[in-house]
Amino acid sequence: MNIFDTNKFNKIGIDPSKFDGYQILCLPENIEYATTKDEIFEAGHTVILSKLLKSGGVKCANSFDLGIESKIKIRQSSDYWLGLVWIMENVALPIFVRLISEKLISWKKEKSDIHITLRLPEGTYLKYDGDPETLRQLLTGISATRENEVP
Repeated sequence: MNIFDTNKFNKIGIDPSKFDGYQILCLPENIEYATTKDEIFEAGHTVILSKLLKSGGVKCANSFDLGIESKIKIRQSSDYWLGLVWIMENVALPIFVRLISEKLISWKKEKSDIHITLRLPEGTYLKYDGDPETLRQLLTGISATRENEVP
């Protein structure tokens, strides 16, 4: 289930055992590439996304929940930077898609782009930078495909 190299997390001072029990992790956008804890930063929208997921009943953690002290990166644009979203359990994917789809519809009206890196349990990796509607359609398609797969 762990698609990240746990040694990498240990080397930068993050205990990967803290990830256990969560369905979705909303992590800093550069956590995969940081070589020290001090290099880690996340966008403010990552925190907003984790609050949305928690309010929707998802067992979700953000940096604060995991004890990761990251800096907040402030961008001077209308885009939404959602960081690295790691979906740990397939059962959480449809819930994630439903909750984020509602937000993406409102962000579409603002004509803002979305920036997100998504990791699924079996290792699928998606880095997306673009309009909210295309992302919503892409996520809906991924979710529908996963629901139709035979376990």
